[in-house]
Amino acid sequence: MPRYAAEKCGSAVLRCVESRNGLRENSANLHGTVIASDLGDMSSNLLEDAFIEDHRTLTRGLSRLVKLVQEARYDEAVLVANEIDQAAGPHIEFEEKSFYPEVRKTRGREYVENLYDEHRSGLEAIRLLMKLEPGTVPAPEDRERLLFLLRRVLDHAVSCGTLLSHVTSLGDDEQQRFLAELERCRKVAHKWSELHGSE
Repeated sequence: MPRYAAEKCGSAVLRCVESRNGLRENSANLHGTVIASDLGDMSSNLLEDAFIEDHRTLTRGLSRLVKLVQEARYDEAVLVANEIDQAAGPHIEFEEKSFYPEVRKTRGREYVENLYDEHRSGLEAIRLLMKLEPGTVPAPEDRERLLFLLRRVLDHAVSCGTLLSHVTSLGDDEQQRFLAELERCRKVAHKWSELHGSE
């Protein structure tokens, strides 16, 4: 695991996560993977708590995926990619359809378009991995492309502090509205790969 990811995982964002009452450790494992099977369970009725917990869980899953690709453990990486595809879908849908348009009002179009582009990088990596047949080893250039995409979306996941500040600045009524939308996305439970068709 590159030092940059480990250092960010020890940042104020994760310290904030660990300090919040009601947040619990997600520990569902698949072949050593730290990915929450219950990503959709909210440990609090606050949007802030749900937002932090989702980003923390995705950070751990993506960190694991980077490590598996680095170690050429591609069959395991495919399993993890499928887990992330399922687990991340509701949060990605919430951000892209509801939250990011709100963020655009204060941060501007260019800032938000970069967030969407980082999501596209993650989805491209997930799809590339899910297409791998058992026993397949990607060509060196494909492996480097995968790592680039995964590191980019990992940076996105662990750098949620600026977005968290936007969440906390919302009024109570707005927080409840966004929380209801996030809950709706969780109930529908689209996969990440289902949100943008076959693009």
